[in-house]
Amino acid sequence: MKTLILYYSYTGYNRTLAEKLAQKPDADLEEIQPETRPGTVGAYVMGSLAALRPTTVPIRPIRADLAAHANP
Repeated sequence: MKTLILYYSYTGYNRTLAEKLAQKPDADLEEIQPETRPGTVGAYVMGSLAALRPTTVPIRPIRADLAAHANP
């Protein structure tokens, strides 16, 4: 079974952490990307409001084969 590291990074900081984790043998790395990327002000203002209530954001399809990373 391989390890799959899924991450989201607006500023790039989480990307750096995920890349360090992915140096582990048998680790795959996949970025979660929203369908539309908000501007900086919108991301922080709308993101703060979204944190207060359950909301979802459409994301682009994940390319990784999730079945290859599932427990048997």
